[in-house]
Amino acid sequence: MGNTDLIGSAPEREGVSSRGLAAFLEALDGCDQEIDAFVLLRHGRIIAEGGWAPYSSTLPRLSNSVSKSFASTAIGMAVAEGLLSVEDQVIAFFPDQSPSEPSEHLAAMRVKHLLTMSTGHQVDTLNLFEQELALKKDWVRTFLHAPVEEAPGTRFLYNSGATYMLSAILQRVTGMTLFDYAKPRLFEPLGIREATWQTCPLGITVGGWGLSISAESYAKFGQLYLNKGTWNGERLLSEAWIEEATGVRIATAAQPDEDHDWAQGYGYQFWRCRHGAFRADGAFGQFILILPRQDAVFAFTSAMYESQPILDLIWAQLLPLLEGADGPLAPDPEGERLLQETAASLRIAAPREIDRSATEPAVDGRRYAFEANGLGLREATVTCGEEEVVLAWTSERGEAQVRFGRGAWVVNGSTDDRAACAASATWTSDGTLKLTIRPLRTAYVNTIEIRFDREGEAQIAIKRDYDVFVSSLGSWKGRADG
Repeated sequence: MGNTDLIGSAPEREGVSSRGLAAFLEALDGCDQEIDAFVLLRHGRIIAEGGWAPYSSTLPRLSNSVSKSFASTAIGMAVAEGLLSVEDQVIAFFPDQSPSEPSEHLAAMRVKHLLTMSTGHQVDTLNLFEQELALKKDWVRTFLHAPVEEAPGTRFLYNSGATYMLSAILQRVTGMTLFDYAKPRLFEPLGIREATWQTCPLGITVGGWGLSISAESYAKFGQLYLNKGTWNGERLLSEAWIEEATGVRIATAAQPDEDHDWAQGYGYQFWRCRHGAFRADGAFGQFILILPRQDAVFAFTSAMYESQPILDLIWAQLLPLLEGADGPLAPDPEGERLLQETAASLRIAAPREIDRSATEPAVDGRRYAFEANGLGLREATVTCGEEEVVLAWTSERGEAQVRFGRGAWVVNGSTDDRAACAASATWTSDGTLKLTIRPLRTAYVNTIEIRFDREGEAQIAIKRDYDVFVSSLGSWKGRADG
């Protein structure tokens, strides 16, 4: 099978300026969006990669809708094996779960309509799945019994439930989950060893989200598509399927004059972009950007709500670097060193307001018992060290603790640990202890704020932050023992 790992190369050898790339990274670092890790390939070789500490390009990350492009790829492989066709009727795969008298629109729905997000629904059916998640319902039946208000193929409407149905169809025709089917055909040939993929309550790979892999593995996947389906001389996916999957299969522009990157059309779970590019695209800024004209792949993970500005920056600053030369540039050792130093300096700043508080001596090592709460938290202790603060707690699940750096990140757990996180602590001006936890495999941030009073009470509040989306997980009171 050959070497499945990506090979590095000097940017100038691949026709790209190291100094220009360093300036591009500085622009990314200075923008108001949070980027966590990236890999840039040119002619199939890594010319730049890195992560904003505490993240890295080799750390597995929970993918959102980037997962859809991987699911589509598995469908393409199954089509090549003759297991199904894009023209197959969806309900034909599920006679036991379909309505006894399907509507005209449901009966007209084909596999290609699932692939192109043109099922005829007027709402994302994922919303229906989420309502029934706790009930462990049959999501296939839920999808097939949902109203199909429009003729399939008429209009694009983003529908994660459609991708789930692709996974369910693949499992129906192969007898194995989409993930298990894809392992020997896609992940193993690419040398993607860290992958995991979530399943629904009935054991079907969810398809449209839930794939955990690294930015480096994103880049490998992108290179497979740039290679038109070959990897190390082995054909994994047909060139015809790639042309079909990455071309415009349905329009996405709401207005004819729209020119942003969500208005360029949609293929089989791939978005078209400006400049002849296409991409796998996930919520909160997860991208595999494939640029055939420039023979390049730019893959990155992030935690942002609005992604168009970052694409605009890529078109304005990275694209010219990739178009600047047809062949190698003169070697630039100093430029390479500058690029390496710039990449090594990237980091997400830890929150830091006040290093010490007058409250600290009174609460250090003191145990607080908490009122009944939804998290099952029973008691907690804060221990204040010179460089770190430790929060230890007991809940219905048992005992646990997290170490927080004072104004700096401390990594808890190994990078192989799914629960690994980076954590930092700071005191605020009003005497509140603010604890920030970044689970390293996700795009969200947890913040714990503990306000202590002189009467021995502690008010603890926990919130979860997805960029502009902030949700409270609860607030409870505790009282110190003794």
